[in-house]
Amino acid sequence: MQRADAPLHVLSPHASTRRGGAGITGHHSASTIRRYETAGVPTVSPITLWHQLAERLSVDELVMLGDALTRRTNPLSDLDAMVGSLDRLTRHRGIVALREAATLVRPRTDSPRESECRLLLVRAGLPEPEVNGTILDEDGNFVAYGDMVYREYKVLVEYDGGQHRDDEAQFHRDIDRLDLLMALGWRVLRFNRSHLRADAVIVARTREALLQRGWRPHNPPAHRPTAPQFR
Repeated sequence: MQRADAPLHVLSPHASTRRGGAGITGHHSASTIRRYETAGVPTVSPITLWHQLAERLSVDELVMLGDALTRRTNPLSDLDAMVGSLDRLTRHRGIVALREAATLVRPRTDSPRESECRLLLVRAGLPEPEVNGTILDEDGNFVAYGDMVYREYKVLVEYDGGQHRDDEAQFHRDIDRLDLLMALGWRVLRFNRSHLRADAVIVARTREALLQRGWRPHNPPAHRPTAPQFR
């Protein structure tokens, strides 16, 4: 949600008509901007916004935004479209960061903190997990979506946001879900915001769980999505 004191950013196709004034930050673009509509308000498209923010955001932040655009529920874009859009950019400030971020964006992510956890694990040399993979029981019945799934080793890394603590119904579902996963032989690691402040703990515990389940550092990752290819 935007802060009440945050400026409103207004984009014009011509520098001479760029808006300004109290509480307004004006921009102009010489390139053609695809118009989009959000709650009846004209805006730029989600992918265009991703491009524009490359000047202001770090690579990790661009990955989190890209993950959000391709999220599991109600996605605003898809990875192929995002990658394809970069081929059309010329002399764009932030293009290097966008290209790097595009190789790390993973569809089906549910939250920025999940993205943060995934990047942390991969950069520590651990296998890349399957994002929000479907977990079934022996009869093929749905059990859960796992935040970060190491299917070969039956290790599941979960990030618990505030709703898991504050929503009693959600907390109840989490308990039942955990029991089912443990009964099926899954090793479930649960982390929250406090763990991200001491991120070595997340890496150490995940590494230990994977080693206990048979992973070795020289093994190829159990799940490695194909990185986007740029022309």
